[in-house]
Amino acid sequence: MLYIATDDPATIADFAEFAPVSLEHLVKDGAVQPWKGLEFLQDFHVLMNADVLGVSAKSGYSQLAALLNRNA
Repeated sequence: MLYIATDDPATIADFAEFAPVSLEHLVKDGAVQPWKGLEFLQDFHVLMNADVLGVSAKSGYSQLAALLNRNA
């Protein structure tokens, strides 16, 4: 599964051929309940527990999640 954590939903379309999933998709499907006002923490949790993680050099958020990840 390709999970994309982003503030820009348009980014997801760039990866359409891989059938990406985001928190927005999971909420719409009823798979998860959003943490009101803390949705960014749900993304952070996924990044911290991913088996493979790609980060942006400009994103301290994703880099910190990568540092705390014990799987990737």
